Amino acid sequence: MPGFTRKISRYNKNPSRRKVAGVGGETRLARRTPITILSIVRAASNLTVTFDQPIILSGIPDYDADTANPPLSASQTTPVIIVIEYDNPTTGVTVIVPFEDPAVRNRAAGYVSPGTFLAPE
Repeated sequence: MPGFTRKISRYNKNPSRRKVAGVGGETRLARRTPITILSIVRAASNLTVTFDQPIILSGIPDYDADTANPPLSASQTTPVIIVIEYDNPTTGVTVIVPFEDPAVRNRAAGYVSPGTFLAPE
């Protein structure tokens, strides 16, 4: 019987019958929201950086406050504040944040917005 041996493959091609992943029929990816710096305060040998949202610190941020003085360590005191410690007192009044520094991220894998910021004492 030729009618029973024919394979019907319309099922997978019908858009209403395709398997749809996720809640409500669509898959949503989290957008990489940029992190902005609210304030930078310079003390004798450290920088206190305040962000606009909770961040995840992994490593030492390469924020350049003085080219001859690389950062030694970084610690996260609250979810939105980190303290970067230097070997010698920081002399620069500007802090340069590099493009996509991997040390500071948010939960959606967003980076800190790059730029040059004033660091008053």
